[in-house]
Amino acid sequence: MENMVEGQNFTFVAKTIETMRTGSANRIDNPGYLKFEGDQVDMDLRYFGSSQMSRSYGTAEGLRVVGTAKDLSSSRNTATESVDLKFSVVNKSETLQCNLRIYSGKRAVLDVNSNLRSSIRYDGIIQ
Repeated sequence: MENMVEGQNFTFVAKTIETMRTGSANRIDNPGYLKFEGDQVDMDLRYFGSSQMSRSYGTAEGLRVVGTAKDLSSSRNTATESVDLKFSVVNKSETLQCNLRIYSGKRAVLDVNSNLRSSIRYDGIIQ
């Protein structure tokens, strides 16, 4: 698990989405993914929640970023027997602070905090 995180060449596949505001979990067919190749990030995740940015009626923009992870750090969490990978990415005018917690058995949880949206959590697996 630690070697995979240190090598930073993996894909997180989301299975459920939990909005932090309401605490509701949504199971949908394709919640999205987060790919890491070195410090390069390709993120395409569905988003449910409130937003502080204006959008046209009927458009639902997810969390879509292709770019470089900034402030990248990893640490072992002995209390939960997991590895935490923390980083930030920028999408247009939005900054996303991410914490990916990877457990043994390849289960993972991704928390995303934005300067323009409510926080959201994705539960999934590492491939």
